[in-house]
Amino acid sequence: MNLNVWLPVLTAALVLVSAYYAWTVHKLLRTTEEMVSATKEMVETSLKTYILSVVPQAVCQTVIRAATDPQPAGGPTRPFVAETTITNLGPHRLRLTRVRLESDSEGEQVRRFVDKWLVASESEVVRFPLGESNHIKVFVHFDDIASQSHVVIAQQAPGQP
Repeated sequence: MNLNVWLPVLTAALVLVSAYYAWTVHKLLRTTEEMVSATKEMVETSLKTYILSVVPQAVCQTVIRAATDPQPAGGPTRPFVAETTITNLGPHRLRLTRVRLESDSEGEQVRRFVDKWLVASESEVVRFPLGESNHIKVFVHFDDIASQSHVVIAQQAPGQP
């Protein structure tokens, strides 16, 4: 046979083999992209599940009571005490770092630094002397076992001002 006949036949065969190879590589890349996407989704889901499993479940409640301790001499009058009870309801321990009280009594801001680990079902009571106030807000700061910081605003007991 003539070389001029074999050359186009071999070129056509090479083009067909190259096209098939390109098609299979494209299909493989698309499948790999789908697998990467599915893996990323699984990682995000497992991370969210982990985060939700270690997020502290704490209940914080504030009660205003009349102060029973004598007032310090020369200091401002503080006839009340704000008692905030922090209870860990979750299965993991949490690290109580600080409790902050804001009130409208002379723009008062009081901060107590606490460094205590609360295990499951354990409570801690933090007391603040308090002047006449119509509005108070208590912020409880703590860290979970993954060292992530959280802030909870304590609920006031029913019937409290």
